[in-house]
Amino acid sequence: MNLIVRDLYNKWDTVLKEEFGDTITIAVDKFHAVGRVQKRLYANVYVSIRNEYRAKAAVIEDEVLKKKMN
Repeated sequence: MNLIVRDLYNKWDTVLKEEFGDTITIAVDKFHAVGRVQKRLYANVYVSIRNEYRAKAAVIEDEVLKKKMN
């Protein structure tokens, strides 16, 4: 078996299969796979949590400022 490790650019699959047919196995390198997972986690989890806490902090800050002005 011939193994080819590639990045996540999907067009590589087409080119490699056209060139080598079924004589190869295509795998994605760990660096790019982990990077994609991290980006999705960041976008879907971290950003929403950060925005939620920013909104709460803004409310608290407004309340503190109002108390100082009174």
